[in-house]
Amino acid sequence: MSKTPFAIVALDGGFGGSYNLNRAINEHSAKYQSVLITSRPSQYQFGDGIDVKTQHDKAARLLEHADRLWICDGGGLLTIARYLDVSRGTRLPWLPTKPASAPIYKWLRNKSLIFYWSGSGYRDNYMAVSSAVQKLRCSRTYAMCDLLRLDPKALPLMQCYDDIAPGREKFPAFTVGHTPGMKWKNGEVAEKGTPHVIAGLEAARERYGLHYFVLKNMPHCLALKVKAKCHAFVDQIVPDVAGLGKSGLEAMLMGIPTLCDVRLSRFDGPYAGCPVIPVRGAKELCAEVVRLFQSAEHCAEVGKRSLDWAQRLRFKPTVEYLDATMEWA
Repeated sequence: MSKTPFAIVALDGGFGGSYNLNRAINEHSAKYQSVLITSRPSQYQFGDGIDVKTQHDKAARLLEHADRLWICDGGGLLTIARYLDVSRGTRLPWLPTKPASAPIYKWLRNKSLIFYWSGSGYRDNYMAVSSAVQKLRCSRTYAMCDLLRLDPKALPLMQCYDDIAPGREKFPAFTVGHTPGMKWKNGEVAEKGTPHVIAGLEAARERYGLHYFVLKNMPHCLALKVKAKCHAFVDQIVPDVAGLGKSGLEAMLMGIPTLCDVRLSRFDGPYAGCPVIPVRGAKELCAEVVRLFQSAEHCAEVGKRSLDWAQRLRFKPTVEYLDATMEWA
């Protein structure tokens, strides 16, 4: 049986999620094959997709004749805008919620689409873009757990990973890791509540001698090695952001207890029962981290439950889920 071809359109080719998804489908799907199209070269190790600016002719052969597209976030729409910039010699404005961005949606109108919302960074324009998307020939919408609340009809879909495993070596002293977000405000990382995370971890350090490591300014491959040596990991704890992100999922695949504010998350379907430790702010974070520190049995038990749950994020079960749920108009 021949496979149905389609293009995955994302912003970053090697940033992680879209690259992994493209690879997972091509390695494991019985129904589909995909090609990755991007517009911002990666600074990381994964590898890039077809760049709509530097490889425009190649991208055009795929995009103009494809009637099936998988758009990853608003970033995927930005890639479409950049493709049309080159094609037409004009500049389309970003964000694609503005009326002047109508050519993006007009070009997409006759395509069969899947939209995938994976990052809380798109919350500000999520509703406006979703409204525009719903007018298109869109057959499916997926969303990560932190965005499912905004689109009740969307299907749950987390990031998928296949090359991440528990590390054999830990830091000598009990160490908690945290990865800041990539959005800066007033010179500080604000997206994941990093100042609050540091406040909670600093309190634990002062009272109990715990160590913590903020993983920043390093390649992803190195960050994974450092994270694997940590005993616990903190993801987002800002209430208006919340949600379990890629960094936390990676930690869970390493069997590392993961702490996060999940008040705005919805773990449905195949992602129910997520064993993330819920925390709200620096005070709760400090208390839960100390609890892990003081009980090796508790820490090991949470780590095992995290690793067992995270197996559903591997390529094969993710693609089996997609093969069963992807529908094209």
